[in-house]
Amino acid sequence: MAKKWTRGEPLKIPAADLNEFAEVAERVLGGGQDRAKRGASWLRDPTVVDIKNTSGVDLDRGDVLGLGDLVYTFADNAQAVKNRPIIKGATPDLSTHAGGRFAVLLAPVEADAIAQAVTAGLVAVQVDIKTEGDRFADIDDGQAGNLDSNNTGGPAAIVYVASSGTGVKWAIVDLGVGLGGGFWAKLTSSTEDGTDTDQYKYAWSELDLDAAGYDEWSTRTGARSGTTSTDPARNAVDLTGTVEVGAIADDTVVWMREVILSSSVEYWFAYEQPTRAEFWAEIGSTPVTDGTNRWKYAWTEVYKSSAGYGGWATLSGGRSGTTSTDEARNTIEDMNGSSGMLGNGVTVANLTETDVYTYTLSAAPDGAIVRMREVVQGENIEYWFAYENGVDGTCDE
Repeated sequence: MAKKWTRGEPLKIPAADLNEFAEVAERVLGGGQDRAKRGASWLRDPTVVDIKNTSGVDLDRGDVLGLGDLVYTFADNAQAVKNRPIIKGATPDLSTHAGGRFAVLLAPVEADAIAQAVTAGLVAVQVDIKTEGDRFADIDDGQAGNLDSNNTGGPAAIVYVASSGTGVKWAIVDLGVGLGGGFWAKLTSSTEDGTDTDQYKYAWSELDLDAAGYDEWSTRTGARSGTTSTDPARNAVDLTGTVEVGAIADDTVVWMREVILSSSVEYWFAYEQPTRAEFWAEIGSTPVTDGTNRWKYAWTEVYKSSAGYGGWATLSGGRSGTTSTDEARNTIEDMNGSSGMLGNGVTVANLTETDVYTYTLSAAPDGAIVRMREVVQGENIEYWFAYENGVDGTCDE
């Protein structure tokens, strides 16, 4: 018990100690008197937790641990967990701890010992500054000694950096106020998701933005990813399963979010495509007859890659069809038959004059660039274009 003096008892206390007592009293007593006058910082005191260092090595103050399970669960001792939950802390792993599932130590801690750490609020930590001016940070895969900076988003906002330039530097970060809960990812392939029209599962990989401007994205080393069968991503805009829009093109960059379920994690993003019901396509070789003077065509979606003639290129991840699957048809041929007027304005009877000339209607040629249109037919999509067929033949005289 602390000693208490009685009235009139002489005191021999050094002035330095008295000044320190006065400062402590001012901080303690002042805390309950109109705290709003001291600014808004008190509204967001750091969130401090007890964490057990399960990384296998001794760590210093300011080091980072990924958050895992409780040391003692509710099943073990519910009252102990309520009184003092202790969380297991492991070496940071991007696939497990990115997006805010980490804490920064407030004191050195030996392996398997317990210390306090900050999970939200201001804290001092070393950050590997990739580009000067980066505003956010997340864990550095496999590194307990620092966070990793970026300028695209993360669970920590960089408030202050001790020195200019790049590299590992001491900084003040505000945990929990960055662009948490999401990350940038690139879609790499897709497949239909069940029987609903236009609902897809996407393969994807997490990205970093290495520099300002376009074409500066790179796959983040050791980061999260998914395939169309394992941890696939889905588009929230496709919830209705509408038929007007196909799969999103490969290499599209989206803002991805983890959705926590009771026993698993799903990955969702929201990307509303422009209507793709009309697009450029190149007609393929060897059309197949589909009745008299009618054909089914193979085709591939293309885009304009350079100026002038010949400046067309196949669209990566774009649509395509064969003569038996997603085949294209020509609206000009729709009225064609074995007699009468053809869609190009020529009468069948006039194509041939005995002993004078013999002409036939030609299919749209291989390599022709046409404007292709998606046409909804019940639960299916058909592909149609308009190309005025030529006629070709020989004179018999």
